[in-house]
Amino acid sequence: MGEIGSAAEKIIGCCVKENIEKVYCCITRLRLRFKDKDIVDYDALEAMDLVKGIFWYGDECQLVIGLEAMAINETMQYLLSV
Repeated sequence: MGEIGSAAEKIIGCCVKENIEKVYCCITRLRLRFKDKDIVDYDALEAMDLVKGIFWYGDECQLVIGLEAMAINETMQYLLSV
C-alpha cells in the first residue's frame, strides 16, 4: 500500500477507527473530529515523520502534514468506509 496508505492506516490506528467522527483537509492539514479525544495516541501521531505538528481549533484536531494531506484524506475516507 505505499507511503500514503501506510500513513493513513497508522493515523487511523492512533485515533481508533470507531472514534473518528469526521476527517477532512485543507491543502496542508488533515482535520479530524473525535467522539473521545482522550483515547487518541497523540505521542504516536507526533512521532510520525509525516506529522509536522498537532494543533487544536475548538473540537477540531489539525495534523500539519504538508502537501500529502489531501492524498491521506482521500485514503482515510476510503479506509473508514470499508
